This record gives sequence, structure tokens and C-alpha cells, in this order.
Amino acid sequence: MAYLTGFVRSTLSNVVFGGQHANFPYTIQEPYEEQDPESIWSLHHGVRKSDQTKVTIFALDLTRKRDLWPLAKNAYKRHRTIRHPNLLTYLDGLETEDTTYIVTHPVVPLRTYLRDSPDEQLVQWGLYKIARAVQFLNEDCKFVHGNVRPVSVFVTPAGEWLLGGFEVLGSPVDPEKHLQTYLGMLPNIHLYCPPEIQNQQWSALKDNTIGSMDGWQYACLLYEIYNHSFVSSDQLAQPQAIPMSMGRSYRQLTTTNPTARWAVGRFLTAGTQPRGFFDNEFIRTNLFLENLSIKDKDEKTLFFQQLEAHVEEFPVAFSLHKVLPELLKSLEYAAGGPQVLKAVFKIGNLISEDDFTQHIMPTLVKLFALPDRALRFSLLESLPHYVQHLSTKTVNNTIYPHVAAGFMDTAPAIREQTVKALVPLAPKLSESTIQRDVVAALGKSIYDSEPGIRTNSLICLGKLVSYITQATHKATVVPLILRSLRDPFVHARTAALMAIAAIGAHLNPKDVSTMALPPVCHLLLDPEKPVRTQATKTLHGLLKLVEAEAAKMPDSVQSTQDATPRGEADGTLPEGWGGWAVSSLSRGITALGNTMVTAKPGSETVSPKSETASLPPHQDHSTTRDDPLSTGPGSVERSSSAPGVPVHPIRTTSSQAACVQNSDQFEDSGWGDLDDFSIEDDLAQLTTDTNNHSTKPNAGPQNKLSSKSSLMSPTSASSMTSPNANTSDNDDEEWDSVFQNKNLGASRSTRIMTQSSHTQTARGSSLGTSSSRATTLQQRRDERKLRLQQHREKKKLGLGATKLSTT
Repeated sequence: MAYLTGFVRSTLSNVVFGGQHANFPYTIQEPYEEQDPESIWSLHHGVRKSDQTKVTIFALDLTRKRDLWPLAKNAYKRHRTIRHPNLLTYLDGLETEDTTYIVTHPVVPLRTYLRDSPDEQLVQWGLYKIARAVQFLNEDCKFVHGNVRPVSVFVTPAGEWLLGGFEVLGSPVDPEKHLQTYLGMLPNIHLYCPPEIQNQQWSALKDNTIGSMDGWQYACLLYEIYNHSFVSSDQLAQPQAIPMSMGRSYRQLTTTNPTARWAVGRFLTAGTQPRGFFDNEFIRTNLFLENLSIKDKDEKTLFFQQLEAHVEEFPVAFSLHKVLPELLKSLEYAAGGPQVLKAVFKIGNLISEDDFTQHIMPTLVKLFALPDRALRFSLLESLPHYVQHLSTKTVNNTIYPHVAAGFMDTAPAIREQTVKALVPLAPKLSESTIQRDVVAALGKSIYDSEPGIRTNSLICLGKLVSYITQATHKATVVPLILRSLRDPFVHARTAALMAIAAIGAHLNPKDVSTMALPPVCHLLLDPEKPVRTQATKTLHGLLKLVEAEAAKMPDSVQSTQDATPRGEADGTLPEGWGGWAVSSLSRGITALGNTMVTAKPGSETVSPKSETASLPPHQDHSTTRDDPLSTGPGSVERSSSAPGVPVHPIRTTSSQAACVQNSDQFEDSGWGDLDDFSIEDDLAQLTTDTNNHSTKPNAGPQNKLSSKSSLMSPTSASSMTSPNANTSDNDDEEWDSVFQNKNLGASRSTRIMTQSSHTQTARGSSLGTSSSRATTLQQRRDERKLRLQQHREKKKLGLGATKLSTT
């Protein structure tokens, strides 16, 4: 029957432990894996129902341990009424007939914590805090704790030790004598009691020795912490692993005379003396943080400067849960500055990404909106240390708008740091933000009055090439950078060259050759050597890009067999654009050579050099037009290589005829010399100037050339006729009378043909235009022939009359 009653009570208790009690705002979860057998409490994980905040719940099931109810009741009472930073923090509790709950911040038992071999600094800090808590109870509250041992010490996630175990806490003069009555109910408490208490000498707990019992228990705590085992009070005589700096003070705690025994407060005073065992940087830092709100500005500034240098030496868990909250609080209330922010980021580098997002990010987002320039500068400068923890949404919606405001700041340092901050921010920014806002902002910064800002803007553009589209590069970025090549600041020009080198790979090779290469070449002879050096490097890099593209291109864009003549397709001159003129001249000269009269013996001839290699190959035109002059003994055969294009009669010497007779022996290789000797030059060399001429004896009019008629070689411009030639005969007088008196000499006709050839060659005129001009020349030639025939007829008539008169 008793078993069934206990089963029912246990079931009801489980319902309560499951958090089903209406007045209990916490959910009790699974118990801790390790429970200390010396504790009367069962530790459970728990969460607050309203916000799921994690807590630790001390639960005691009174259905099975009814005799422990007075201890649970006293602990519940003391936790609710006594508050101190070094005591276990009471959040909430519930006391029923069958159960008692005490809710605190998340903690773990000291023995569990010590198994992980904590940092020595944390151990010293923990002992300091426990000593402070006992001192507070003994001196300020006039209480005796009576349960100072490892089972009453709990450790927070920050590594801070807190004192609990208030089951027998009370005054030694309490009329109810709770301490004296219930102390023996605590498991294994006799191991930690001083000799006088074990002998039931409670009178030793007087006003002047109220701390003697807690002092003894504190010594037992020291011994177990450093030696990891405590099974008998006889071990206290040998400190063993206890630090030597504590040795003397430790012995004062373990004396058997309660009157001579030190209280914990005195032990604490000795440890905090200069060069004492509690006098170190870690404990001083923690003490300052606990009193940060009452320190003045100068003290805070000095402290934060020192903290930045030592914070990385602190345990990570402690920095995260103890130091970091205090630093962030000072930043939010403008109590800190850049030094605080640097310390925050150093801690942020030591913690996980989840912890960074949870603890640091909310404060950082708020700080960007603050108007403090020094803080803003530090935020921008330290951006590479925390940007990886920022989400894309947070950067685009919250942080970047505040960052962009720095481009218009009146302080040059803020503007420059804003430009630098774009590099680490770029991976988190959206494409539209970069193409629209970032490029526009940097475009303005390139024109900044500060040369350093201009230089950094160019460097930033060079580093952001992979985030900017090719169209934006071509339309906006490249023109901006090319403009900076004329910047008077040396480093700005160098940075512009570096930016072009970086952007080149993201441009079309044709744009590189047309847009980038020409301005870069201008800086190859820059007055400053760093600019010249960088210009050379940039030029080589860009040329490699262009050469790589050129290697992929075909040798020609069209086939040589099926190609359409350019003159027909795109209005340019065809391949044989000068062929009609050269061919016509060649045929005319050949015809002259066939009808020439042999020169008189002894006449001087000139053998010109074979300069005709520069002419195009001979083109055969078989069509020959009849000429009225061809019927006479001095007729000149004329051929036309193109319809409607006249060929003038040309008179030449025998040496010229010999040269012309070999004109058909030219090979096609002569085309390669057209750039050196143009057709206009050849035509000019064949032009006859009849104003001053010399003739060979006994030569007919058709064989006479002026003294200035010549066939020029590339190296000689000598006359083709002999300077010792005889005077001209009557036929020459006939040419002179016709060409000079009538002002229609052969030189004019020849010059008209030459000018026409020049016009045809230079302007590449159409066939219709050539035909029109040729028609005009033919008309003039016909008029000249007609006048010449009339003159000859008159002369014959005159000669006949003379003969008749002579006869």
C-alpha cells in the first residue's frame, strides 16, 4: 500500500517537473547528466516559456525526501532575499507541498567544470569571487554560510564562479538555531567542518569569530581545487599543489584555534595587496568592468587602451560572456570609443560565427547610425574583421546606406575610409547596387580634391572589376580611369595604369586596342619613373590580350578566288586601278618604236636604265583605232586600252624606242614596287615638252622630240636627246609654227593626258568620268590634226609655186 502511495505521488511530481504547473512560467527539461551526490538538489535544464531563454532549475522532490524540507525552505528563502554579484542569481521559484523549484541563470556544478582543466586565470578569479561572497555574508550580513565547499559553487558560461548552497545559511545567534539544528543533515558535511564544530562547540561562533567556520571550509575548498581530492581534514596540513604565493595565508585559514584563524575577508585583503596572489591583470580587468558605470572618462579611456592589448590573452568563454557584454554596453551608451571597438573585434575573431551573429551584430548595426565620426572611422577601418559575419540582406538594407553617406562627409578621413570599405563590402552587395550606386560614388571620388582619395578610388575600381559588368566597364569605368591618366598626382596616374591592367581582361580585345592602348602609350615617356615603369607593365599586359585575340583571327576575311572587287563592293579602287593608263602608254610607245626612223650616223643616243620594273605588268588590248595620221609616212600608231580613252602621239628617239620595245618583257613581280614609283611619275617621265626641242638629222617630223623629252630613271634625270644635235629642219619649223602660234602644242596635249591620268589615279574616278574627259581630249586632238593638215596643204601649194617660178 505504501508503495502505491509513493507511486502516485511520484507521478504527480513528474507532471509538475514537466512544467505543467499553471503558475510556473518555465518548462523543465532533461536533468543534467552528472549530479553531485553531496547535493540535495536535482539540476535540470529549462527554458522560459515566453522567449525560450535557457535557465537552470534546482528541483527537490519532497515526496521522497520529506526530511529535507527545512533545508529546501531555508535555501528558497535566502535566495529570494539576498542578492549579490558573487552569489547565485535567483530568477524565479516555486514552492509547493511536494516540490521546491529555484530558477537561476544557466550554470554547471564546480566539480563538472574542473574536469575540463580550466584556465588558471579563471580559477584565481573564481576563488576571488567566492571569497568576496563569503566576506559579504560574514561582514555585511553577519551570517554564517556553513556550507562553503565545491558542491555549493556553480560556474556560469563565462567561467565566473558563484556561491550557492544556502540550505543552512543564517545567523549563529538565530533563536531558531537553524544552523546548529540542520547542519548535520547535509551529505558528507562533517568532512568540511572545523574541529570546534565537530565537537559541537557552537559558542566559538561569536561576533569576533563569526567567519572562523567559513574560513576553515574555504581552506578545504582551496585544497580540493588545486589537489583535485579531499578525503580527510588531516590533508590540510600539507598544501602540496596550492600556489606558494597563497601558502602563508592558506595556513592562517587552517589553524585549529578559531580565535587565531583568519576569516575569508582577511585572506582576501592579503591577496589583493600589491604583488599579492589576487593582484594580476586579469582580476584587475574584471574588477574595472564590474565598476565601469561609475568610472570617469579618463579612467575608461586608459582602461580600454590597456584592454585592447591584453584581451586576446583572456579565456575565450570569459571574453564572450563577461567582457564582451560590458564593452557592447559601453558602446551603445557612447561610453566607449574606437579602442573599445577594436577590443570587441579582437574578441569577435576568437568566437564562432553563431556567437558573433548573436552577441555582436545587433550592436554593430546600431553603431553605424551613430553620428560619432571617430566611431564611424573605426567601424569602417575594422570592416574586414567582421564583414564575413554580415548577411547580404543586412548589408544592402541597413549598413550600406549609412556607409554611402560617408562619400559626402566633409572630413577627408571619413571619405577616404569609405572608399576603402567598398572592397570588403562588395561581395555582400547586390549587383544593382554595385552597377548603379557604387560606380557612381567612385566616379565622384575620382574628382575629389584630395589626391589620396583619388588614388584609392582608382585602386578600388581596379579591385572591383569582377563585380562590374563589361557594359559598365566600357561605358563608365574605362572613361573615368583614362581621364585619371592625366592626373597631376604621380600615384594617381600609377593607380590608373594598374586599374587599366586589371580591367583589360574584362574588356573586348578590340576595345583594348582602340580605347586603352593609345592613352597608355602616352605615359611611356612620363616625367616620373614609377609611372613609366607601370605604363610599360600595363602595355605588355594589354598587348598580350590583343595578340592572343589576333592569333585567333583568320588571315583574310574573304577568299581570293571568289572575292568581289573592292571597287564594286565598297567603292574603293580595284586591284588594276592604274592598269588602263600604263597599258595605254606602253602600247603607244611600242607603236612609236615600230615606225621610228633610224637616227643619222654619229648621232648621240642615251640608253636609259631599266627603270620600268616599277610598272604594272603589261595588259594586252588588241583593239586599235584608225587615225588620220596613220596614212602618212610619219604616222603614229595609237592603241586604246580602255574605251573612250585617247592616246596621244608621242615622238621619241631611237634609244627610247629600243627601251620601249622591251616593255612587254616585264614580269608580274614589278607590282611590288608601286609604292616607290607611282604611275603619275612614269607618265611625267614620258611627257614631251615641245617648247625647247632638238632633233636628229634627216628625221621626219614624226620622229622629232623636244630637247626636254626624256625617259627618267630612278637615279637620273638627264635629257634623252644629244646636246650636240643639229638644228631642226623645216618640219621642225612646221611643229613650232603650229604648236607655238596656235598655242596647241604637243606639250599641252601631253600635260592634259598626264593631268587626266593623275586625276584618274588619285581620285579613283568612275569609268563614266574618264570617258567624258577622254572625249574632250579627242575633240581637241581632232582640231589640231585638222589645222596641221591645212598648214601642210598651204605649204605644198607654196612649194609648187616656187618650183614653177624657178622653172
